[in-house]
Amino acid sequence: MVKYSVVVPVYNSSQYLTKLVDSIAQVLVSEKHMYEIILVNDASTDRSMQVLQTIAKGNSYPIRIIDLTQNFGQYTATLVGLSKAVGAVVITIDADFTPEPSYIKTMMHYRFAYYDLLYGNFIVKRNLYRQLGGCLFNNMVKLSIGKNISQSGSSFRLIKRELLVAVLEKIFNPLLLDVYLLQSASDVRFVQLPEQMPSPTSHSFLKLAGITLLFAKAALSKALFKQGRFLPDI
Repeated sequence: MVKYSVVVPVYNSSQYLTKLVDSIAQVLVSEKHMYEIILVNDASTDRSMQVLQTIAKGNSYPIRIIDLTQNFGQYTATLVGLSKAVGAVVITIDADFTPEPSYIKTMMHYRFAYYDLLYGNFIVKRNLYRQLGGCLFNNMVKLSIGKNISQSGSSFRLIKRELLVAVLEKIFNPLLLDVYLLQSASDVRFVQLPEQMPSPTSHSFLKLAGITLLFAKAALSKALFKQGRFLPDI
């Protein structure tokens, strides 16, 4: 039985991939459990797909490669990988070494038996616009899930299979992945990790604002539904 599935959305990350896969494999081999690495190529325009194929041919790692026909974005690529994962614990991590795969072991040291969802959160230096966008985003996540949480999620996650299955059955929009995870989880732990510089592929202020508007619509729809009213499609 596969213990760990690692899902990596890939977009124009050819320079990182060989070292990334080696690093992930080293961490998981040390755990002495069966694992798989699922790499979802989100229609990269660089050599990412060729590099992935070379890695798969040149190593004995249990790798599965999914090649999307067009660029759908990080959330969709992640969700596609999650839908194919078979591990008892599913890990999502970015392809650009933010965070480094060694932090997977740090996350595993927490008593995962008590949590069904772990987020690795970094202290990241951001400019004012990203701080404002992040604050707005976090508050809308909290409003839309109806829970008073101290932090919001990140793309570095450890998810128990039971929770993942429950979320996959009802999620209708990939951008709402973390909303559904946080809403459905019984016990969540936010693991504080060391400071790092922001990823070059991190969400911009405008992208965060766009996602926030989606959360706002979800929250408003929820409030209107409780009153027996509905938000019309636009």
